[in-house]
Amino acid sequence: MGLPLITSGLFIAVAAVLFVVGRVLWPKEYFQQRREARQLDRSIAEMREGLAFLDQERYAYALERFKDAAVKTPRKPAPLLLRIYALGLQGRRREAASELQRARQRWSTKTLPRRLLAMAQLGAGEYDRAYQSAQAAAAELPIRAPSKRTLGDICRLEERYPEAERAYHQAVQLGGQRPFAGLAWVLAAQGKVEEAEAELSAAPISLFDLFEARLALGQLHLQARRLDDAMTVFRVLQREHGDVPRVLVPYGMATSELRMNMLR
Repeated sequence: MGLPLITSGLFIAVAAVLFVVGRVLWPKEYFQQRREARQLDRSIAEMREGLAFLDQERYAYALERFKDAAVKTPRKPAPLLLRIYALGLQGRRREAASELQRARQRWSTKTLPRRLLAMAQLGAGEYDRAYQSAQAAAAELPIRAPSKRTLGDICRLEERYPEAERAYHQAVQLGGQRPFAGLAWVLAAQGKVEEAEAELSAAPISLFDLFEARLALGQLHLQARRLDDAMTVFRVLQREHGDVPRVLVPYGMATSELRMNMLR
């Protein structure tokens, strides 16, 4: 009986010494910092997954990823800003604006990442502020492809088409993915129908299942005065995305053109 007790006592004593040494060499702050670093890595991974889901227009999955990222890094504004952007893409602008107001109450605007702030402002419908933030982000050194891509998207939605085209090309030159739908849209809007057609013809087939590419296709038909084809595209988009204002304007233009033709 004595030997097991002695062995057990020695084990406890050694464990206690190791614990004390560990606390001296690696204080509590060290383990806290390691935990926070792991949480940050997971949060970044989930935000990247969320952005990939946004590209696929799988908004519910994207919002879930951004929410999970926010839980892991509650003091970081990035997941919330991305969530606001995703809400705006879904047409939930009032909710996005409310979320952005809460974000401003938690963090100073000057401390927020400019590109993500521009995306959130776009989602909340603050177009002028979004444009200013995107310009500032695109001018930051080193110049990055995502910032140029965001500037291109915002300029396209604000109908600054030549600037959008430049920003898209600069993003590609910096190594970013080619925005086929966005480029086709801004080219068609400037009357560059042949260039827009070439852009869409080079796009992956899977892209045409997505809203942005179909919207660009409708705009291309409208600019080429293929009004029946344009109406076919816009009517489908209106049924599926009737709450998105970007559908209503070209749809109205195509409808007006058709009516004018009938009156002639």
